[in-house]
Amino acid sequence: MTFHGKAQGPGSDSTRPDWVQMMENPNANFFKVISAYETYWKTHTKPLDEEAMMGEEEGEREENEIKRENEKKRLSTMNDQQRYWYETMKYQCKRYEDWKRESEPWVQPDGHILTLQERMEMNRKQLEESGQNGNKK
Repeated sequence: MTFHGKAQGPGSDSTRPDWVQMMENPNANFFKVISAYETYWKTHTKPLDEEAMMGEEEGEREENEIKRENEKKRLSTMNDQQRYWYETMKYQCKRYEDWKRESEPWVQPDGHILTLQERMEMNRKQLEESGQNGNKK
């Protein structure tokens, strides 16, 4: 895992992963953000997701226990700045999962995510159409 000095500490635009900056852009392309996220974690060590470990099935219990122990060892070797970066990335991963889940229903075939205004317009048109159909009976 790469860590950065204070001049370019965690959270500055020069060290924030592309996918974090992309998902904060309201005009982001959904598929490009997903690709950037997956590409980033191919070369970095992803923080352990406790929530994914909570729904343990019978065969996963032992495997997850090993993962938790390895994570504890990894954290114990980190200095304060590294731990801060780790916690920041853990938070950003949770934000990403929320962003992905909330955006997915509004993704267009080209990757454009409908804005709130576009969603409201779509809803208005649907209401008008259903009202017009009801008046024709």
